[in-house]
Amino acid sequence: MHPILGSVAGVRVYTFSATLLAAIAMAVGVVWDEARRRSLPARLWWQLAAAATAAGLVGARLWSLVHAGGRGGLVWYGGVAAGALAVWVVTTLRRVRWLDAADAIAPALAAGLAIGRVGCHLAGDGDWGPPTTLPWGVRYAAGVASWPFPPGVYVHPSALYEAAASAVLCMALRGRAVAFWWWCVGAGTVRFLVELVRVEPVIACGLTEAQALGVLLVAVGLVGVSGRP
Repeated sequence: MHPILGSVAGVRVYTFSATLLAAIAMAVGVVWDEARRRSLPARLWWQLAAAATAAGLVGARLWSLVHAGGRGGLVWYGGVAAGALAVWVVTTLRRVRWLDAADAIAPALAAGLAIGRVGCHLAGDGDWGPPTTLPWGVRYAAGVASWPFPPGVYVHPSALYEAAASAVLCMALRGRAVAFWWWCVGAGTVRFLVELVRVEPVIACGLTEAQALGVLLVAVGLVGVSGRP
């Protein structure tokens, strides 16, 4: 693992921070391209990108601080919730239909998460799965999170699984109608399945918290795709 890239003027540059910046840059580029494809107002795309990015980072951080008891980090569904609210505010002020803007942002959500999960993998932040004997198993002994396994034990690189699935989802959503609702379906499904190979506590009904939220996302997406109010 490479949790620290190096230092600049005596300040450490963390791998996750670098990949987070890369994820934001990629997401902004995808929003720009999708806004152009969907003929949204020329100056709207950067307002959407800026609002969703800023609110998403704040929401992800706040969710983590509240839920993790102040241990820090970022939680993606907190970011999605705050970002969706920020997009609603921008579209209301600009008198643009919220779903049109959300459809332009949906592929960017998948793209940003794909790069962000690569950062989780490189940092070894504890986002791993159970032990495995598969040839692509990984040891995160040098990561930022405490490694709980003895020498010779390898685990599922769950973050890479989610990164690959999110990249595929991004490509599938490009230019698609009701892309935001399909993102809900796809992201919820990916999250549910990835949790099968992650070490997370069960909260209720045999589901982890992320799986429960994944089920909720899928349900919301299916209702949206069906066109029901």
